[in-house]
Amino acid sequence: MRVLVFGGGIGGLSAAHELIRRGFEVDVYERRQAWGGKARSVFEPDGGRGGRDDLPGEHGHRVFSGFYRHLDDTLKSIPSADGIGSVYEHFVGTTESRACRLGGSPPIRFPARWDGRDWLQKLRSTVSFSADSGIPLSEIVEFFWHLLRLRCSSPERCHDVFENMSWTALIRARGKSDAYRAFFVRGWSQIVAAAEGDVASARTFGEIFAQLTLFAEPGRCTVRVLNGPTSTVWIDPWVSHLRHLGVRFHSGHALVGLKIHGQRILEAELASGEGETLTVRGDHYVCALPVEAMQRIVTSALAAAAPSLAHLDRLTTRFMGGVQFFLDRDVPMTHGHFHHADSAWALASISQAQFWPQIDLRRYGNGDVRGVISVSIGDWLTPGNKTTSKRALDCAEGELCEEIWCQLLEHLPAKLREELSTVRRIDYCIDPALRDVSMRAENMEPLMINSVGSWRYRPEAWTEISNLFLAADYVRTNTDLATMEAANEAARRAVNAILRSCGSGAAPCAVWELWVPRVIRLLQQIDRRLYGGSSGGTLPVGARPRRKVSFSPFRR
Repeated sequence: MRVLVFGGGIGGLSAAHELIRRGFEVDVYERRQAWGGKARSVFEPDGGRGGRDDLPGEHGHRVFSGFYRHLDDTLKSIPSADGIGSVYEHFVGTTESRACRLGGSPPIRFPARWDGRDWLQKLRSTVSFSADSGIPLSEIVEFFWHLLRLRCSSPERCHDVFENMSWTALIRARGKSDAYRAFFVRGWSQIVAAAEGDVASARTFGEIFAQLTLFAEPGRCTVRVLNGPTSTVWIDPWVSHLRHLGVRFHSGHALVGLKIHGQRILEAELASGEGETLTVRGDHYVCALPVEAMQRIVTSALAAAAPSLAHLDRLTTRFMGGVQFFLDRDVPMTHGHFHHADSAWALASISQAQFWPQIDLRRYGNGDVRGVISVSIGDWLTPGNKTTSKRALDCAEGELCEEIWCQLLEHLPAKLREELSTVRRIDYCIDPALRDVSMRAENMEPLMINSVGSWRYRPEAWTEISNLFLAADYVRTNTDLATMEAANEAARRAVNAILRSCGSGAAPCAVWELWVPRVIRLLQQIDRRLYGGSSGGTLPVGARPRRKVSFSPFRR
């Protein structure tokens, strides 16, 4: 059977990966000439001199969270480009993240790995965080109480109550100290995921916060990075491997429409980069497009046949882009990420070269590059406060980069700021998804935000149309955050649905739930009996528990 996959990002490549291993014919169509979607490296055009490679940019700082299971499993099956081991072995665990505020106070350290089940160590870290951050200990205790209340609630209560509550409301941020709001509202929802606290779903953002902090799986590094540019060490070897297995790749072909008859897709219409149109036919169709692209594909006829696609326009997207600064020497900063909690544009940064020991940066650009600092921008709507009063949204490339650099320096410790002030910025690479159009940035690849109540508008991987499937980060998944992990999980769900649809005897793709400590799972089961329902955490659209009670042991 032939499967047509539209979109060459992580969802599309993951679907092709799983399908070709199960005996299907697979064609992948992508509108760009490059593969990997938002995860790809974005090499600066004409950035190489004297036969050197173009400068390796990214869409921001690349993060692989420790709770990932699906993506890890896929990477373990991709041979490394050097023929030794797998791509998974290119992961490097960070040792810490740091957050810094204005005022000259020392950076606050967050360990990237929790040691076993040593709750005493976690308690000490919490007390230390209170002292370093300026957040009253009483507010920190209250914050973790609210987080525990969410964590111990049944999936039914989470979907019914916390899905319809904002992150700000969950943690009772109003009236709290400035430091509380800086770290737990802006520092978490906006810097990490480009979502305002009043918009972000308490259920999603609370669960992911738990996976990355005190409730993380013991012994796992919560934050990892790759030991080289993403395309070099991961995407390119992956595409080569899939070609070797028999996947056919078609770049420069954008999906513009799906022709439907009854409850089946008959054919797909594509547009080439030269303006030509063509139609392609297959037995099954997998749309691995981002939500803003899928919204343009869903016609009234398609929505009538697949009602779960009718409300994609209600899903929220935000700008989330980044800039790489290429320096004449390496300044490691810290062995992980820096979160600039008070920066106007909600910046997060990482010094990349320390994690790329086998990459000779002299082969890029003009040959003088020795250091790379990647910076992501979480807030595009607040005016700048250093070199411009414009919003990031309204800045030209040069203005944007200069303001970012000055905000970055301002939110670093004095010694590190002084050291970075003396380096020479050789060049920069701005996310190509940000186009300078009449002095206004237009994000061509926004990030889907898990906003309050958005679960009801998100489809499953298998639509009501019998041969149409979805493999993208807005699909309902256990991961439930717009990430590479969610796209990979959605692809696995789509492939499993195809296997069921055609009665294949091939082994289904593995799908994991997020890790939950045994004692927390027990408390969730108790709350399920009190609240009613037994959906297992993946409620269908419109589903409600059978019985509700007003009492909850986790309600304050």
